[in-house]
Amino acid sequence: EAACGLADIARNKAMQKSKVWMADAVPLLVKAVQNGQTIDLKLHAVRALANLTHGDTVNSVRIVDAGGVPGLVALLSSDHKVSCYACRMQAARALGNLSAANQVAAMRVSEAGGV
Repeated sequence: EAACGLADIARNKAMQKSKVWMADAVPLLVKAVQNGQTIDLKLHAVRALANLTHGDTVNSVRIVDAGGVPGLVALLSSDHKVSCYACRMQAARALGNLSAANQVAAMRVSEAGGV
């Protein structure tokens, strides 16, 4: 439920800017992508990360710094233990946004096998 709410908030750029909680939320979302036990949790967490990276260099750096790239790349694998088509689509969107955000993020995505 919380990841779903964060995904919806992350879609609204005005709410992102007004919330100090973003720095704390990103590592939790990254952990949910990496270790989430259900498809719903992973889907909402990866959707939140994809929304946060859309045109936002600061959040993109936060996600890279939190170690989010390997988990996003892992979701692209069709044999990932807990995944679905929608998870892979959102992971691809997040990785594309990260790659467009800055050179460091693009290098991390490439190094992790995302491009």
